[in-house]
Amino acid sequence: MAKFVNPYNFIPIGSKKSGNAGKGELSGVIHYSVLTKTPLFIPNTSCDATFETSLEEKEHISYDFYSYHNQAPVEKGKKVPCYQPVIPGSEIRGMFRSNFEILTSSCLSSLDSDMLLSKRTMESFLPGLIYRDPRTGTYTLYAAEDVLWRTEGENNPRAKRNWDAENDYSLRCYRQKDFKEGEKVCFKKYSRKQGKPLAEYVRKYEANADGFVGYIIKGEDGPQMKHSRDKNTGKIRRLSTQKHCCHIFTLPGKEKVIEKVLSLETLEDVLKEYERNKKSLYTEYADELEAFKKRKGNDYFPVYYSLIADKGEKRIFLSPACKTREIYVNTLKSLAGDMAPCQDPQNLCAACSLFGTLIRKSAVASRLRFSDLQAEKKSQMEEYYYQNGEPVTLPELAAPKLNNMEFYVKRPDHAWFWTYDYYVDPQGKVHVQQGELAGRKFYWHHLIEKVPEAGELTKRNRTVRPVREGCQFQGKIYFDHLTERELNQLIYTVNAGEDGELIKKQHGYKLGAAKPFGLGSIATQVDSVILRSYATEDGTIAVKEVPYTAKDPVQYVDQNQVDYFEKMTNFTSVAGENVTYPYSKDSSESGHEWYTANHAKYDRVKKKIANMPNMRTEMIYKEYMEPMNPYVQPVDQKFVDDKQNVPTDRNKKSFSGNEKGNRETGKIKMIGSHYGFIKVDNSTEDLYFSKYECRDFPKLEVGSEVSFVKGKNKGKDCAISVSLEKMN
Repeated sequence: MAKFVNPYNFIPIGSKKSGNAGKGELSGVIHYSVLTKTPLFIPNTSCDATFETSLEEKEHISYDFYSYHNQAPVEKGKKVPCYQPVIPGSEIRGMFRSNFEILTSSCLSSLDSDMLLSKRTMESFLPGLIYRDPRTGTYTLYAAEDVLWRTEGENNPRAKRNWDAENDYSLRCYRQKDFKEGEKVCFKKYSRKQGKPLAEYVRKYEANADGFVGYIIKGEDGPQMKHSRDKNTGKIRRLSTQKHCCHIFTLPGKEKVIEKVLSLETLEDVLKEYERNKKSLYTEYADELEAFKKRKGNDYFPVYYSLIADKGEKRIFLSPACKTREIYVNTLKSLAGDMAPCQDPQNLCAACSLFGTLIRKSAVASRLRFSDLQAEKKSQMEEYYYQNGEPVTLPELAAPKLNNMEFYVKRPDHAWFWTYDYYVDPQGKVHVQQGELAGRKFYWHHLIEKVPEAGELTKRNRTVRPVREGCQFQGKIYFDHLTERELNQLIYTVNAGEDGELIKKQHGYKLGAAKPFGLGSIATQVDSVILRSYATEDGTIAVKEVPYTAKDPVQYVDQNQVDYFEKMTNFTSVAGENVTYPYSKDSSESGHEWYTANHAKYDRVKKKIANMPNMRTEMIYKEYMEPMNPYVQPVDQKFVDDKQNVPTDRNKKSFSGNEKGNRETGKIKMIGSHYGFIKVDNSTEDLYFSKYECRDFPKLEVGSEVSFVKGKNKGKDCAISVSLEKMN
């Protein structure tokens, strides 16, 4: 695997949501400034073809930076004029709210609670039949036998080669349009030395027919079958098709109940997922399932299933396909727990109370209003923009993929593979356990010298015109009826926890587009806070304005989040690192190759990594990401303690250093389940340490004074031999 720092990481969510103190008496305005530390881009969406790009690539999109000018495509050969850039108030409002939520342990307001969580799995699902009780309407899942019904030709060695419409060949061979999904049929079956049994003489169900009874499951819509006719003789020679079989599910001699009271929700959800991806090949299956639920047709319906059972807990995954996606029981809402978006207007978190929210079609009004931010005056408009206003074509950016669970879900203790519903231990045992979200997503600052550019124009990348680094903007936040606590929390947020001269600030935020490429790093600073009050004098309304000084605002924010927040917002946290999405050593542009290699198979016989797995018990993530740790960590693949039945830490062998060397001191700044960071005394340095290099790990907490020796891990400075004792 290539060495890199992933552009995004996560701040732990916390377990208890903040409350609010209701409305206060403070109203007024905050004047603040924004300084771009790297190029910034916010699109002017009035035109998506602003720049002349390519006649060949008509679907390529291009945007100018946001301004008050309504853009339109310019004539060929003409340069697009530069306009005074503006940062919309709505854009920076969202940024401040996200960080306010972190600092106040507020709800995850932007969480898509209804999103289906799923993952493509290499597990082969098993054949099953759903029985619908005609009296109660409840469903029972039975294990079924899978019988193949093959097409003519080389796929069916027993089929006749020469045939015509008058013989019974059609009863021997599968034809796409002859039967519906789930249709009840009669057939004859013959077994083979290897492989599934084959069906022949398949016909629509007859009550007293000889042979077996089963139910058709076709799966993906295959191509229409066409007869190939010999031009010379006029005879039909062969059946032309790519689909080589369908399946017939039949009950074995001894019935096996998988689930007595079955919910069809996961089956309905996986069909929705196929449809959502606009790759639905199961429309007929979905239609026939609906008819089955409405008690039309047969009492049985075919399905593929996969069962996980662990200590009385069950997970049953259903699908119309053998190789498919797992739709998880847990949702983002259930995983977020108490931190899920607020649903009770009478019980709002600090952020929803201040910024407002929408709950079940009823709105809670915001007590903040954000103005647009205006750029400082320049003599020439080109001075605002990166490379004097010449547009750049950014590399492609994909949507977040929550199925990359080695990044989005915390690793359970000793797990080799994990999902939102279960994990697999080193011995291949599957445990039903609710996953834990990695946290609130953020992007590391990496102060780029040059905006990365794509090699060619496509319909997936974008041509844009960003403003340059070093541009300054001014804006206002009008606030109404805030408590002193809320106002200080807001001031702390706008200052990014650091009061001082704007140009010298060491902490800031990410704003706008292309954050993973280093764009959008900004510093923010409160310039003044003015309180306003109103009184009636001699029949007129008089406005009284007085300056307000913040009262040590750090005391008003969640102290458990401050260390995380400072590390996240620090411009130098990953300075000098290779900040990029995962990539393989062989291809710096193919992130999917990294994920393919990372989702590996562990051969427990040979005790080594093999090719792609065929079942979930073989799965292993070779590397994973811990919250707040910039570097991916290796999942132990080799060293297993047979006595304790748990893996030992592979990282331990990568630490180097003299444990008897000069010891240094510091305080624990952040601590996780397997690691932590030490704030070194008399230094600005933070050192990473592993729990396996710490003598007192269970006793450590944020603020603990420790001693340690500097060592190395993968060429990086770290702390080893960490101890609560001040050892000589």
